[in-house]
Amino acid sequence: MKTFFRFLFLCVSFMALNTVVFAQRSTQTKPPEKTSGFDKSRLQLGGDLGLSFGNQAGMVVVSPLVGYMITNRFSAGAGPSFEHYWQKDVFKLTTLGGRVYSRYQLFDFLFAHAEYGIVNYKTSFAGGSSQNAWVSRLPLGGGISQRIGGNTFANFMVLYDVLYNPDSPYNFGNSYNGLILRGGITLGL
Repeated sequence: MKTFFRFLFLCVSFMALNTVVFAQRSTQTKPPEKTSGFDKSRLQLGGDLGLSFGNQAGMVVVSPLVGYMITNRFSAGAGPSFEHYWQKDVFKLTTLGGRVYSRYQLFDFLFAHAEYGIVNYKTSFAGGSSQNAWVSRLPLGGGISQRIGGNTFANFMVLYDVLYNPDSPYNFGNSYNGLILRGGITLGL
């Protein structure tokens, strides 16, 4: 575990240092002038996509997000969510729902993030029993963002689900404790 935190610290330090150096070398661009109405250049696309297949287990996660830069520092958005997990001869879990989020850019590389999601999950076990229920999540936290070209950014977030419930479908084998580590790419149009 210490190795993981050392690696995480090095990644965060590198990205922060790289952002500062890049910001010093780049020319400052003038923020777009405010115009009334919808500006498609302020749209953002992102989300989660995950696939894992094996002999005994697998998962499929599809959760696209569409966001909008309301101001130069504040964005918000929403999107649907579909997840399917299975372990041969043990269980199958399917969730379907959605989430809304907001993000505030504290510095060029550091942001605060909040989201609310609600999913309906259905779990089927090998013995024939099943569960079906609604679960709400409220992950709060922050992350770092690194420009990788144009309006495209790589992101890494550390979030905590303040509505964490030990009976959540995400708590297989008591391994989920409300902490969420998430990384991805945000594409600006």
